[in-house]
Amino acid sequence: ESEGDAMASQKEELAELRAKVAAGEKLSGKKKRELKKLEEAEERWKGYEAAEEPGDGGIGSQFVAEQRGRSGAAEGAQQVMGDGIEVPEFSIRADNVELFVDARLSLRTGRRYGLVAPNGKGKTTLLKHIAARGLRGIPPTLDALYVEQEVRAGAESAVEALMASDKRRGALLVEEARLEAELEEQAAAEEGGGATPASDEAATATAAALVAVYDELELLGSEAAEGRARALLAGLGFDAGKQDGPTSQLSGGWRMRLALARGLFLKPSLLLLDEPTNHLDLDAVIWLQDHLAASKLTLLMVSHDQHFLNAVATDIILIEAAQLHYFPGDYDDFQKRHASFVTDCRKKAAAGTKELHKLQAQIAKGEGAGASKSGRKQAKERVAELQSGPAPEKEYKVKFTIPVAARELRGTLIQMDKVGFSYTAGAKPLMNNLDFELSMDSRVALVGPNGCGKSTFLNLLAGSPSPP
Repeated sequence: ESEGDAMASQKEELAELRAKVAAGEKLSGKKKRELKKLEEAEERWKGYEAAEEPGDGGIGSQFVAEQRGRSGAAEGAQQVMGDGIEVPEFSIRADNVELFVDARLSLRTGRRYGLVAPNGKGKTTLLKHIAARGLRGIPPTLDALYVEQEVRAGAESAVEALMASDKRRGALLVEEARLEAELEEQAAAEEGGGATPASDEAATATAAALVAVYDELELLGSEAAEGRARALLAGLGFDAGKQDGPTSQLSGGWRMRLALARGLFLKPSLLLLDEPTNHLDLDAVIWLQDHLAASKLTLLMVSHDQHFLNAVATDIILIEAAQLHYFPGDYDDFQKRHASFVTDCRKKAAAGTKELHKLQAQIAKGEGAGASKSGRKQAKERVAELQSGPAPEKEYKVKFTIPVAARELRGTLIQMDKVGFSYTAGAKPLMNNLDFELSMDSRVALVGPNGCGKSTFLNLLAGSPSPP
């Protein structure tokens, strides 16, 4: 029986028991205990369902995915990756823009891939298609988790939200309580002299089922789950107050951290991360990169942070010319190989253009490949093939201009002495007795945990808001 089926069965049982109580029926001691356990589990079910909901209702109707080869709908009826995932040829277009054309996806188990490309080339789109199992060759039951959305805020604490996300553990705990109550009822009946061969057999079956549940909970590390959850939250910057306080009091940035913690807590077969460092301060980024680098997770991540990719990635995947290109090693290794890769691509593109022009001329003049009827047919097919391929990528150059000061300034530009600031009178100040000096040759990195006042400090330097 699947976790979903077990939960559905338990919901039906809860509804039946409540209906009996509402009808004035008296419940036995066993049924009362079951009702209590099921009511305690009801809040966990809500958490499981919220954790399972996609961030935006799916991939989106603007996307069209196509694939060649045999269907993979019946493949891989397990929740593990095996040696990895292979999708030989797939194409994705969005609003008539070809993002991928006959591309090959290849992910090896235990590898950590950094997915890189300029904005608008399909990085997030690819993650969403993988998470939605929208490409043939990806097992429909693969437990791939895409971390993109904030955890839904509610009365439960961050620790409780993290624990509730493990649906399998939650279903086993409910089943454990049900079997323990049933075993107690059977033991009480036996002590009361009501033992029969059939009841003995039923008690033996219940005990065996309970042992199986105990074994699976032990295999999942159930008793250590809360400690592991708290360690993950602490690593991502949650102090005791944020761990145990209601998630409704967390800002959007902290709920994103909680979503990231959930991905690490569940340890899926394939973890998909989209800009995981965006909402993290420096300490949390360092902790996350160390945690991921030491893990055995299979990871596909989008990041624009070169240092993070160097610390975590074992491979780099480049999206270029609507294809996926694979480079072993970290981002520095990728950069070393990329120059020769670009040169090879340009040579191939130039050769293709030369062949296209040659064939077009031969067809027009009836010479060479275009001299015979069969030759013209083959030449036209080749021309169509060359023209249908993705256009070669233009060199990606970043240009920006830093305004030059109207006149050269020397010495101190900005100076603060004993500055304090709070947003409201009487509130605890964000800054107190602050001294700061900035000169023309200064290159300052402003670091600190989220909420300590970094942005406020920059606003003060810019003159808004003004100190009280």
